[in-house]
Amino acid sequence: MVKNFYEWLDQKLNPIHPFLLSVFPWVYTFSRHIKDFSYDLLLIPLSAVIGITAGFVFLFKVLFKNKSKALVLVSFGAIGLLYYGFFYDFLFGFKVNGVLIGRHRYLYPFWGILFSGFGLFLLFAKRDLDKLARILKFTALGLIVIPLVNIAVYEFKSIGDNSIKTEVSSGKKEAENMNKSDEIKETPNISQASDLPDIYYILPDQYARLDVLKQYFNYDSKEFVGFLDKKGFIVAEKSRSNYAITILSLASTLNMNYVDNLIALPDENSTDFDPLIEKIKNNEVKKFVESKGYKYIYLSSDALVVGAKDTGDDIIESNLDTYMRQALKTTVLRPFAGRYNFREKNINKWARNSVLNTFDQLSKIPTSNLKGPKFVFAHIMAPHGPYVFGRNGEEVELSLVKSPTYQEDMKAFLDQSVFISKKISEVVDRIISKSEKPPIIVIQSDHGHYLDPKLVGDDLRKNIRTKNFSAFYLPGQDKKTLPRDITTVNTFRFIFDRYFGTRFGLLENISYIYNGQYPFRFVEIAPDD
Repeated sequence: MVKNFYEWLDQKLNPIHPFLLSVFPWVYTFSRHIKDFSYDLLLIPLSAVIGITAGFVFLFKVLFKNKSKALVLVSFGAIGLLYYGFFYDFLFGFKVNGVLIGRHRYLYPFWGILFSGFGLFLLFAKRDLDKLARILKFTALGLIVIPLVNIAVYEFKSIGDNSIKTEVSSGKKEAENMNKSDEIKETPNISQASDLPDIYYILPDQYARLDVLKQYFNYDSKEFVGFLDKKGFIVAEKSRSNYAITILSLASTLNMNYVDNLIALPDENSTDFDPLIEKIKNNEVKKFVESKGYKYIYLSSDALVVGAKDTGDDIIESNLDTYMRQALKTTVLRPFAGRYNFREKNINKWARNSVLNTFDQLSKIPTSNLKGPKFVFAHIMAPHGPYVFGRNGEEVELSLVKSPTYQEDMKAFLDQSVFISKKISEVVDRIISKSEKPPIIVIQSDHGHYLDPKLVGDDLRKNIRTKNFSAFYLPGQDKKTLPRDITTVNTFRFIFDRYFGTRFGLLENISYIYNGQYPFRFVEIAPDD
C-alpha cells in the first residue's frame, strides 16, 4: 500500500515540480510576513512566475523532445535564479582561517559557477535523468509544505485569538475598558462636517524629552522650542510614554487604553506580539475618525515595523512594493541595488531615503487632491537608529561591523535628533501655511531614548526611557487645558473630548518598565518628576 502511494505521488509530482520550486520562495516570504500582508498580494508575483515557468517548460520540451529533461532543466534554473538568497543567508559571516567567506564577493561567483556547471551537464547529458527528477519532486514537495504549514498555523491561531478576544470583551475587564455609552454621547464642538480639521499625528521614533537632551546630552533645544512657541504649539514638558517599546506604546496610544485592557495577556515571557499588531492595524482611533468621515492615511519609513496590511492608506510604499522588497532578497538579484533597494551595502541609502520620503509625502498632504478631512499618521523611524544623518542632514556612514562606544552612539543619536527636529519644523510650517483650515497637529515620540548603562544606573535608565517628547497644536483651544504631564494613552482621549465632544476622559498616568526577557511583565515606574 505504501509503495502504491509512493508511486502514485511520484507520478502526480512529475509535471509540477518546476512550478513548486518556482513558487516556493514567494510563498515562503509571504508566510514569514503573513501578519503584514493580504493574500491578494500573491496574485501578481505567482501569476508571473507560474507563467514564466510554463513558458520555459514548453520551450524546453520543444527543443529537447524530452519531457523529463525539460522539467529537470527548468527546476534547476528556478533554484539557480530564485534560491541564492537562502544560500547567502545560510553562509553569511562564515569564516575559514579568519577569512570572511560568507559575503557576496565569494558566494555569488561560486553560486554562478556551480549552477552554470550543472546546467551544462544537464544540457548535454545523455543518461536517464529520472532519479534526479525524483529527488527534485520530493524536495519541491517538502519545501512547499513548510510555508503552507506556517500559513495554516497562523490562520488557526487567528481563529483562536478571535475567540479569546470575544471572551475577554465580555469578561471581567469590561468595566475597565472605554465606556462605550460615553463614546456616543457627543456634544460636538465642530458644527458641521465641512468644519472638520485635518489631524496630523507625527511620530519621530525614540525622540527624547527636551530635559533629557539638556541634562544628559548637554543640548539646549532652543531653536526647536522657539519654532514651536512661535507657531503656537504647547510642549508638554513632563510628558511620558506608558510603555518603553514601540509595539506596546503604539497599541496603547492608538487604542486609547492600556495593553492589559486590549488583549488577553500571554505569558509574561511570550514574544507573541501578533494580537497587538492587529490592534495597531485596526485601532480605535482609526475607527473613530473614519466614522466621522475622515480618510485615514498611514505614512511610515518602515512599514514592517507595525505591518502594512489594513493599517491605512499608505501612500509612500504600496504593500506590493514592501512584499517584493522582501521576496527579491531570495533571488540572484540580492547583491544588486535597484528598484527595491534590498542590498545590504545600501542600508544607509535606504534608511535615509525612507525617512526623507516620509517627510516629503507628509509635506504634500495639504496640497494634495485628497478630498475631505484627513487623519495622517506619520511614523518617522528616526532619531531611532540606524544613525544616517548628521545635524544638517549630511550622510553618515553606518558601520555594520564596528560597535560604537557609548559616547559615539550618543553623539550620533543627538546629531540625528537635531536634524529630525529641523525636518519636523519644515514640514509643520508647510502643513500650517498650506492647510485650508487650521489643522490639529501632534508631534509625539513613542518613547524616549535608552541611555547607556555606563552613564546612568539601570533603574534610572529604564525611567528615562519613558520620557518622550510631546507637542500639541490645538487651534481654538485654551493652552492651559493640556496637562503638561500627559501620557500617550491619553493623547487622543484629550483631542476627541476637546474637538468632538466625546466623554472618554483621561486615564490615570502609569508608565511601565520594559524587560526584554519578559515583555509582558508590566512593572510600574515611579515617576521622578
